[in-house]
Amino acid sequence: MTKPKKRKQRRKQQKKQKHECVCCKELTGTLALEDGTFICEDCAQAMSDLAP
Repeated sequence: MTKPKKRKQRRKQQKKQKHECVCCKELTGTLALEDGTFICEDCAQAMSDLAP
């Protein structure tokens, strides 16, 4: 398998995996943050609603 194919497979697996959300601590974190942690879409929406 070539390197680009391996990268694509790895990305697909990472997208399918559920990670712990840094806000609500549930295994629904699907959005990666810059520091390598994850946040769920609901918490991200709530945070954007609270932003000035």
